[in-house]
Amino acid sequence: MGIDRIGRRGSPATGSATAPASAPSGAPFQVQGPASLEAANATGPLADLRSGAIDPAGYVEKHVGQATEHLQDFGEEMVKHVQDSLRDACESSPLLSELIARASR
Repeated sequence: MGIDRIGRRGSPATGSATAPASAPSGAPFQVQGPASLEAANATGPLADLRSGAIDPAGYVEKHVGQATEHLQDFGEEMVKHVQDSLRDACESSPLLSELIARASR
């Protein structure tokens, strides 16, 4: 069985129409503007890091906590393992270290 006559010449066989694409109902898709992003960054770990309230290690710690808070149902040992892995990745990866340094500027 072929898929939409890929690689074949000529018109498709009669009776093989596909359903037209339609947009989902509801509100249209919208992208946040720069003002929305700035408002989101005005509070939280990034704002704390830029203001000097926390150091880069504290920034990583807050983000590790945020990234794993939904895993609490898996048990303390599993969550601790994931958190340790994330911390190790942030500390050992030159790319992640550079991103954290740039965020603090």
